[in-house]
Amino acid sequence: MSVYFIRHIPSRRIKIGRADDMWKRLRALAGAWPVPEDFELVTEWRKDNDALEEATFHREYDSYRIHGEWFSEEGELAKFTASLAPPMPLGKVLCIESRHSSSRFWKTVSAKELRKALYARHLTVALRYRKGDTMREIAEQEGCSRQRIHQILKTCQERVNVVKFGYVPIPGET
Repeated sequence: MSVYFIRHIPSRRIKIGRADDMWKRLRALAGAWPVPEDFELVTEWRKDNDALEEATFHREYDSYRIHGEWFSEEGELAKFTASLAPPMPLGKVLCIESRHSSSRFWKTVSAKELRKALYARHLTVALRYRKGDTMREIAEQEGCSRQRIHQILKTCQERVNVVKFGYVPIPGET
């Protein structure tokens, strides 16, 4: 059983939660967020009485509560999180590859394959991402959200796979 603090980097919000299976819970949370790269694990404690420990943190930082298990990272809560070991990006904690930047697909797909399968905005976004631009940089240039860039990149990957393989491969398949 574990108590954990997760930070949403852009909003500086902290989720204080607990889980019987920490890694299963983090994988579920990562899958639910449009841009998992925006999150990092601040800390985790293994406790026998995790419900009591979580409730204690919730009471202690109640004045910073936004809703449910989410708190604004300011005041005493910010001091506490700053006193902990440096946080780790959620992808590194889970040892999962980023859905885009670190994946084998984006490392191996050629510009020629992208040009064959994509057009207009999708091609521009895919080429910039392949070159190393971040989703944030592309979103600013394109005048849209990072979530939209995330969707475009996912669509690009699916289109290239259809052209390359004739179907969309199951994750983990080459």
